[in-house]
Amino acid sequence: MKFRIGFGSKRAFDPYYQKRTDPIEDMIKSSNKKEDSKVYTKKEAFPLPFIGEYAGKGLAQFKLHEPFQYIDEDPNESVTVPIYDPAIDFKTDGGSIPPIAYFIVGSPWRGKYVEATIPHDWECHNAKTPEERKKADKKFLKMLRILKIAHWRKRVLYRGVRVGAYWKKVTGGFKK
Repeated sequence: MKFRIGFGSKRAFDPYYQKRTDPIEDMIKSSNKKEDSKVYTKKEAFPLPFIGEYAGKGLAQFKLHEPFQYIDEDPNESVTVPIYDPAIDFKTDGGSIPPIAYFIVGSPWRGKYVEATIPHDWECHNAKTPEERKKADKKFLKMLRILKIAHWRKRVLYRGVRVGAYWKKVTGGFKK
């Protein structure tokens, strides 16, 4: 026989609920753990400032005038976003946040997370498969950890980019 004390929810007493885990939540928690290697600061991970020009296409898209870098602890995971080249036609839109969600996470260019969105946009622009996109999204989560984004906001932003990846997969938007 189970007894409830106080006004706690049924979840605390449901053994099935206690055994379930959320795989995305587990990944976020593991990305928050201090690793044995050096933990990078914002200045070390993002050494170059963002210098760009408004592209003037309705959405807040920018062309880069100077390269932008994310330097990871693993040199193979570092990202350098090149300056704008018409042949590549890469423009960053910051966080691809729909206006209806601005009140939750903020606008695309007004958050502590902006530095993480530029390399993420570049990685997504070059992703040819859903696996490459998932890798870019995990790297985005790691960048959010370096930028010390609040846990709840990190979770919302990560789930948002995963929904975007799913949508791209469903609509057949990956390059061939």
